[in-house]
Amino acid sequence: MALVHCNTGRKREQAVETLYSVRVLCSASSMKKTGVCWTFSALLVGICSVAGVGNVQAAWYWPFGDSGIDYAVELKGVEPELEAWLRELKLDKPDTSRDILTQIDLEQELSVRGERVRLALEAQGYYDGVILPRLEEGETAVLRYDIRPGPRYRVGAVNVVWEGVPLKDVSVTVFQTKVGEPIQAQVILDDAKALLETVGRRACLLKLEVSPLVKLQEGRRVGEVVLRVRHGAVANFGPTTVSGTVRVRKDVAMRDVTWREGQCYRERLVEETRSKLIENQLFSSVSISHTAVPDSNGEVPMAITVKERAARTLRAGGSFSSDEGVVLSSGWEHRNLWGGGEKLTADLNLGQEEQGLETSLRLPDFGADTQTLVLTGGLGHEERDAYVADTFKVGASVERRLARFWRAGLGVGFNLTQTEDVLAGNSEYGLLSFPGFIEYDSRRNVLDPKRGWLANLSVTPYTETFGDGGQFVKTQGSVQTYLTGRSLPLSPTLALRAAGGSIFGAEGQDVPADIRYYAGGGGSVRGYGYQTLGPRKAGEVVGGSSFVAASAEARLRFTEEFGGVVFMDSGNAFDGTMPESDARLYSSAGVGVRYFTAIGPIRADIAVPLDGKDVGARGYAVYVSIGQSF
Repeated sequence: MALVHCNTGRKREQAVETLYSVRVLCSASSMKKTGVCWTFSALLVGICSVAGVGNVQAAWYWPFGDSGIDYAVELKGVEPELEAWLRELKLDKPDTSRDILTQIDLEQELSVRGERVRLALEAQGYYDGVILPRLEEGETAVLRYDIRPGPRYRVGAVNVVWEGVPLKDVSVTVFQTKVGEPIQAQVILDDAKALLETVGRRACLLKLEVSPLVKLQEGRRVGEVVLRVRHGAVANFGPTTVSGTVRVRKDVAMRDVTWREGQCYRERLVEETRSKLIENQLFSSVSISHTAVPDSNGEVPMAITVKERAARTLRAGGSFSSDEGVVLSSGWEHRNLWGGGEKLTADLNLGQEEQGLETSLRLPDFGADTQTLVLTGGLGHEERDAYVADTFKVGASVERRLARFWRAGLGVGFNLTQTEDVLAGNSEYGLLSFPGFIEYDSRRNVLDPKRGWLANLSVTPYTETFGDGGQFVKTQGSVQTYLTGRSLPLSPTLALRAAGGSIFGAEGQDVPADIRYYAGGGGSVRGYGYQTLGPRKAGEVVGGSSFVAASAEARLRFTEEFGGVVFMDSGNAFDGTMPESDARLYSSAGVGVRYFTAIGPIRADIAVPLDGKDVGARGYAVYVSIGQSF
């Protein structure tokens, strides 16, 4: 694999941050025999240099490891329940994070893994376990562990010990750890976390810590679970200062502070502030500190120290699908245009069927610290099977964060569109719109979500100002959720998505072709051609007034680097504003592979239509891009 970073900053100014990487995946033969990867990477460096880029950095590495010693792991002597626990910790699999190149490395791995097995047994209450490691050499070396777990210890008592003044009304009834039950480290850790949250909600304490400990009682095979609570003085938040800003105004950092002066001290609010400051993409590091003891007013002054990120970012990427071909994308972003966290972005997409330029300017703190004014504009050209469209659009909206996971927006826009399709022929539309949306997003990782929900609903009324359009309202909603079984083999994630939409008030040629609903393709029903599903006229897709689509994926993690996916999609678009009860749905199924990188998974999927001969569906479709499909 090759990585090339083109840094376009100047020495006397803050550098442009290049969040993109040009990545070339090479086969072993091309790397070792032809040197294609090296040659192409050197070419990229040359292009960056010729383009006048200030600094060029390149690094080459082979991501699949050196040719080391192959080995297997065998665990013997444990019951199925305990064996499943060891497999969950992947103690039965070779360690892919380190290379085993010599016999000494193999012997070290035998010893280190044996200690990990011992700790895993103790985590389930097996404190008297005996582990006999043995290295069996052969064509494939085997690390064999004969395990005698011994008796399992149980909980004899659960006690809270305070180092300082105890807090009243904290009862052990809130704990999952029960007397007489087997000792389980994870349950004890969960109880320690619950106690920390309970105490943190009830008192204004500095440096609150909860340390779990198990005291074994010799000869009785029971253990006392002790939750030791340490805390500092009772205090309130004092005045807050910000340091480290250069181009970002201090008040920009202050608007992300979640506490108020004089409010009861809560460590949770400190962590929320730190997270918000990092998430606003203006700072690369954030530290928050306070004095060790309160002042005479019972307050602790808060000091926020930040380090600014590069304000400008250049991005590049690409994707491929067999129905849309190659799509190249690039973008430029400035996150601090005038010192107040204003974000200007420009994104260019060049595809075989679609080309477009979109710009946006986000102005935070618009009328309130939770509101943002968003100004947008764009030009686009599409040549689809269903239509050809040229579009110019501008808009303005106000977005407001309602709660931690909730946000909403309302705006106004104008679309000038010229289309050509079977249904309406050559048409021109000048439409004034009033888009609004509400969204809930509790995902933590957008490119590879493993838990949480994403739900949104948009409603956009349109009215014609001139041309062939009418008056109508376009609505669309979707919901996605993710469930991960960390305790199960291969850490499976079940991803579910459902979406639907309707257009009310107009239909057919009164609605521009690029606004009507279609189905099929990578973002809808994979395996079918892009926008090939929906109402037809003279054998050509013309788009509909409603659609429904659903997807289910089972995502598996084989190693730290590689995973797999099996999926099924279903959906269609329809003439009416609501699908009929006996409406035809088209389905597909497929499999995919994932290569996990620091920026997100690289995916390659292949999908096969399960029906659809009436719409010309045949063969299969391939999709390659960065990030999960949804």
